[in-house]
Amino acid sequence: MNDTHTAAPIREDDGHQCWSADKTAYLRNHEPADRTAWAVLYQSAPVRNESGSTSLSLNFPVLIVSAYANEPEAVARRVVDILNKHWDEEPTQ
Repeated sequence: MNDTHTAAPIREDDGHQCWSADKTAYLRNHEPADRTAWAVLYQSAPVRNESGSTSLSLNFPVLIVSAYANEPEAVARRVVDILNKHWDEEPTQ
Protein backbone atom coordinates (compact mmCIF):
# COMPACT_ATOMS: atom_id res chain seq x y z
CA MET A 1 0.00 0.00 0.00
CA ASN A 2 1.46 3.40 -0.93
CA ASP A 3 1.60 6.42 1.40
CA THR A 4 -1.05 8.38 -0.51
CA HIS A 5 -3.67 5.65 -0.04
CA THR A 6 -6.05 6.08 2.87
CA ALA A 7 -8.75 3.74 3.95
CA ALA A 8 -11.30 3.75 6.73
CA PRO A 9 -12.67 0.70 8.51
CA ILE A 10 -16.39 0.16 8.13
CA ARG A 11 -17.66 0.26 11.70
CA GLU A 12 -20.00 -1.90 13.76
CA ASP A 13 -23.05 0.16 12.79
CA ASP A 14 -22.60 -1.28 9.29
CA GLY A 15 -23.43 -4.72 10.71
CA HIS A 16 -19.95 -6.26 10.85
CA GLN A 17 -18.95 -8.33 13.86
CA CYS A 18 -15.30 -9.35 14.15
CA TRP A 19 -16.01 -12.65 15.90
CA SER A 20 -18.08 -15.64 14.78
CA ALA A 21 -18.40 -19.36 15.55
CA ASP A 22 -18.39 -22.16 13.01
CA LYS A 23 -17.03 -25.62 12.40
CA THR A 24 -13.50 -25.85 11.06
CA ALA A 25 -11.10 -28.60 10.06
CA TYR A 26 -9.04 -29.92 12.93
CA LEU A 27 -6.54 -32.41 11.58
CA ARG A 28 -4.85 -33.36 14.85
CA ASN A 29 -7.72 -35.69 15.66
CA HIS A 30 -6.87 -39.21 14.60
CA GLU A 31 -10.36 -40.41 13.71
CA PRO A 32 -11.75 -39.12 10.37
CA ALA A 33 -15.18 -38.58 11.95
CA ASP A 34 -13.61 -36.21 14.51
CA ARG A 35 -11.68 -34.02 12.09
CA THR A 36 -14.01 -31.07 12.45
CA ALA A 37 -14.31 -28.95 15.57
CA TRP A 38 -16.13 -25.81 16.67
CA ALA A 39 -13.94 -22.74 16.53
CA VAL A 40 -14.05 -19.05 17.35
CA LEU A 41 -13.20 -17.18 14.15
CA TYR A 42 -11.86 -13.65 13.65
CA GLN A 43 -12.33 -11.36 10.66
CA SER A 44 -11.38 -7.70 10.86
CA ALA A 45 -13.87 -5.13 9.68
CA PRO A 46 -14.11 -4.46 5.94
CA VAL A 47 -12.20 -1.36 4.83
CA ARG A 48 -13.66 1.14 2.39
CA ASN A 49 -10.94 2.45 0.06
CA GLU A 50 -10.71 5.94 -1.47
CA SER A 51 -11.71 4.45 -4.81
CA GLY A 52 -15.01 3.28 -3.29
CA SER A 53 -14.02 -0.38 -3.37
CA THR A 54 -14.10 -2.48 -0.22
CA SER A 55 -11.25 -4.68 1.05
CA LEU A 56 -12.11 -7.78 3.08
CA SER A 57 -9.79 -9.71 5.36
CA LEU A 58 -9.51 -13.46 5.78
CA ASN A 59 -11.72 -15.22 8.30
CA PHE A 60 -9.54 -17.52 10.44
CA PRO A 61 -9.84 -19.62 13.62
CA VAL A 62 -8.18 -18.25 16.74
CA LEU A 63 -9.62 -20.72 19.26
CA ILE A 64 -10.53 -24.38 18.79
CA VAL A 65 -13.12 -25.60 21.31
CA SER A 66 -12.16 -29.00 22.64
CA ALA A 67 -14.45 -31.94 21.97
CA TYR A 68 -14.16 -32.58 25.72
CA ALA A 69 -16.54 -29.67 26.32
CA ASN A 70 -20.07 -30.99 26.85
CA GLU A 71 -21.45 -28.60 24.25
CA PRO A 72 -18.64 -27.27 22.01
CA GLU A 73 -20.99 -25.25 19.80
CA ALA A 74 -22.60 -23.54 22.81
CA VAL A 75 -19.17 -22.75 24.28
CA ALA A 76 -17.93 -21.27 20.98
CA ARG A 77 -21.07 -19.15 20.57
CA ARG A 78 -20.86 -17.89 24.16
CA VAL A 79 -17.22 -16.84 23.70
CA VAL A 80 -18.19 -15.09 20.45
CA ASP A 81 -21.01 -13.18 22.17
CA ILE A 82 -18.66 -12.00 24.91
CA LEU A 83 -15.91 -10.96 22.48
CA ASN A 84 -18.28 -9.07 20.17
CA LYS A 85 -19.86 -7.25 23.11
CA HIS A 86 -16.55 -6.05 24.55
CA TRP A 87 -14.17 -5.96 21.57
CA ASP A 88 -14.08 -2.19 21.08
CA GLU A 89 -13.79 -1.35 24.79
CA GLU A 90 -10.50 -0.11 26.17
CA PRO A 91 -8.96 -2.66 28.57
CA THR A 92 -8.92 -1.71 32.24
CA GLN A 93 -5.98 -2.37 34.51
